[in-house]
Order: sequence, then structure tokens, then C-alpha cells
Amino acid sequence: EVFEAVQAVVEGKAIATIAPPPNEDVQMVVPLTPGELHPDASIVFVLGGPGSGKGTQCERIVAKYGHKHLSAGDLLRDEVKSGSELGQQCEAIMKEGKLVPMEVIIGLLRAAMVRSGASKFLIDGFPRALDQAEMFEHMVKPAELVLAFDCPEDVMEARLLKRGETSGRSDDNAATIRKRFETFVSQSMPVISHYEQLGKCHRISAIPAPEEVFEAVQAVVEGKAIATIAPPPNEDVQMVVPLTPGELH
Repeated sequence: EVFEAVQAVVEGKAIATIAPPPNEDVQMVVPLTPGELHPDASIVFVLGGPGSGKGTQCERIVAKYGHKHLSAGDLLRDEVKSGSELGQQCEAIMKEGKLVPMEVIIGLLRAAMVRSGASKFLIDGFPRALDQAEMFEHMVKPAELVLAFDCPEDVMEARLLKRGETSGRSDDNAATIRKRFETFVSQSMPVISHYEQLGKCHRISAIPAPEEVFEAVQAVVEGKAIATIAPPPNEDVQMVVPLTPGELH
């Protein structure tokens, strides 16, 4: 059994074999989808707290610009539903309340990117922590752009509680929403700060109506803004620094 995993790696049929946790003998192998990423592949990470409207903005970006939209959570759920060996292992981990190894998540993302044959990708809700960002760049390639949707906790809570009235989602309740927001701030804000330092991150206020938010998104995606500046607390004015057409002499 060990040699089967060795063969998968040597023959290029797996991009990661993940050592089992202490006292466990389950070994996880992430299959390698044949083929390579498009040579001109460009990646946009979409980040934001729960209820910040990431999904709505992703739908608009896909409709206008033709990006391939990938959600790490959706890919993981699909793998579990498939009943594959990897999916069963992931399901067992999640049932125990543990986190699926990030190598598995990144492997699923890469496989979906290769299968799609697309050249422009929106990766929604990932990376959620700095080590995930670093591992993704190592296993796949660096992102060219990061969209970070800013939304105060009280606004996100109100939106999610409203959604919970009809969604039936168990995590759309006040206590869980606050925990999710705290997790986002503690884990994802360092990711946003990291990409800001690299000059790749554009913060966009998610307080206005979706149509207004998308105007700022378009300015970034089309290269008409070099920075989106988050509004000060308790203000809903959004500032976009326009990019003057042309180049310096």
C-alpha cells in the first residue's frame, strides 16, 4: 500500500501525499489531473467576511468578463458527494470537526483549473490564512490580483440574519455569525495585509448597493484604478484612485 502511494508520486499521478496525523494510519493522496494550467492563466482571489457579498460580485464578474469561478468549499463538498476515496477521507475528517489539509484543498483547486481549460480564474473565499496563500503559490502559481470586500460586522450580521429567514442554513444565526467574523478577522486579515504590501490587493467597500460595488470592481478588473481605499468606520463613501490612460515618457 505504501508503494502504491510512492508509484503515484514517481509517475506523476499525485501532487501530494499527506502524512496521517499521529496515531492514525489513513494516508491521503491527491490525484494529479493530466495536463497543465493554461500558459496565460491569471488568478484573482476574492476575499471578504461572511455576508460581504462575494458571491454576488463573483456572479457579475463571470457574466461580464468570463472568468471561471471556483469555490474551495464547493469543490470539497463535490468531492465528498462523489464518494471517492479522497472524498470519504475528507468527510471523516470534517465529521470529527477537524480541518481538511490545505494541500488537499489546493490540489482540488488545481485539478478544477486544469480540467476547465480556462485562462482566467476567480477563486472565492480562498486563501483563508497566510500559510494557505504561500502553499497555493508554491503548488499552483501566484495570484495577480486580490479583491477584498470590506463590510462592518453589524452590516454583515444583519444581512446574514435576513438570509437565514429563508436559507435554512444552520450557520445563519447570530452566535455563529459572530464566530465566523472573528475567524475571518484573525486569519484572513493578515492575508489581505500581505497582498497589500505586494501591491496586489484592492479593498472595496461592500456597504453600498451591489450595483455600486460592482462599479468599483470593474474599475479594478479593467485596470482603471490603482487602489481602492476602504472607507473610514461608520462611513459609506468609497474612494477609487483612477488610473490615467497612457504611460510615462
